[in-house]
Amino acid sequence: MKSNIDTMIGNAAPQICEPEPLRASLPKAEPYPVESLGDVLGAAAIALHQTIKAPLTLCCQSVLASASLAAQAHFDVMLPWGEKNRYRYFY
Repeated sequence: MKSNIDTMIGNAAPQICEPEPLRASLPKAEPYPVESLGDVLGAAAIALHQTIKAPLTLCCQSVLASASLAAQAHFDVMLPWGEKNRYRYFY
């Protein structure tokens, strides 16, 4: 003797659906503005890219982070309310 659940499962036709993508497709990213880094940092980023074959965007971000770290010990910042503070990468 079949129960109601067995009857319902047995009578239901299986539906096979195509899987849906988990993420929406992203538009193509714009190229990184290497020229905004200037002559010295831009050339360093391009040299890294050509030498180690890492993506240019990653090389630009690495050069920018290195320059920011190097500058922290040499500059102070005047805050909008008049307070002078040491330069930090994160505010």
